[in-house]
Amino acid sequence: EHSTGLEIDEFDKHSIQGLLFHRPTERAIGTTRLIMPDQGVEGGLPVAQLLAANNFDLANFVSVKDAVEISRFAISKEFRRRWTDENAIAVGRPLTPQESARQANLACLSLIQFQLRHCVERGVVYWTAVMEATFLRMLARMGIHFTAIGPVVFHHGFRQPCYCYLPTMLERLRQ
Repeated sequence: EHSTGLEIDEFDKHSIQGLLFHRPTERAIGTTRLIMPDQGVEGGLPVAQLLAANNFDLANFVSVKDAVEISRFAISKEFRRRWTDENAIAVGRPLTPQESARQANLACLSLIQFQLRHCVERGVVYWTAVMEATFLRMLARMGIHFTAIGPVVFHHGFRQPCYCYLPTMLERLRQ
């Protein structure tokens, strides 16, 4: 979709990019981006701009200076499909939906670990995001719960602005 083949925007200059590689094939299979609050931009994060259009102030929900916005979180469809197919052959039967989901979550968890590590290093305590409902449900099944902020918006499809308070999320996971 982009003339250079790369998706680039004004938030990249104050973001931390993560790329997940599949070691056996040396191919990139996942990505994520942590947008750090830009003090020169009103609201500091892109989600704040979306919320403001619906008369919501992100600062009423999170401490913006202690937050990041998660974006460009993706796992290659090709990798997910190939992994499931190869493992079905290895076990000699089709994988159950639970087995398939559990294994597909490993790449997702690797990207989440990347996010968490960088947030802990920087004293970040809030994740904000604008996510699809299906992704929010998948994260909730793993014990990572986000709180909705305002209505669903149309932003690259229908998405829910939301946040997660990391200390509470980590305590729930520990228990």
